[in-house]
Amino acid sequence: MKTNKYNPSYTSQVFLGKVGLDGVTKKVALNAPKLYQHFLNEQTKVGDEVAMYITSKRPKRSLLQNNYYALYLSLISTASGYTPKELRAWAKGKFLSQGIKEIYGEKTRIVDSSVDLRIGEFCEFLCQIEEATEIPCPKTDPFLKALTQEEYNDLKESQKRAYSKMKAKIIINSPCPASPTN
Repeated sequence: MKTNKYNPSYTSQVFLGKVGLDGVTKKVALNAPKLYQHFLNEQTKVGDEVAMYITSKRPKRSLLQNNYYALYLSLISTASGYTPKELRAWAKGKFLSQGIKEIYGEKTRIVDSSVDLRIGEFCEFLCQIEEATEIPCPKTDPFLKALTQEEYNDLKESQKRAYSKMKAKIIINSPCPASPTN
């Protein structure tokens, strides 16, 4: 007895769009609605099962930007006497706080992660830290050059010497505001 095996073939196409509001409801406006319709007309039949995937394309900061943040915190640490870990917790609590919520009878600060910030939001976050501490962000140009490990270490040490002469304005032990300051 011969069995008739069904081998489905899959055809995929990526369609880009932007999320917007239609009144109060979020909708996706396709960048190429005619291409989308052409795909439906040519590649599908009524009754076909399809799968749709929506991926939010939010550019996150790069490893280089993450290293820059760690460097900046270490330079503020040099000027303030607080550890980079303390400064990271302070910055998140001060600028990424979503407020205080009571959970199991205890007041708990709800804080976003800096990892989830888009590139523009991350730049704004650094500017807020700079404004609060009065310690300027280091110039990025020297760190973007192709440097040997020795040249990089020398550059980092020269930055630390310059920042050790600065005095930070912040007082970490002061209570953080319940919502971010803008």
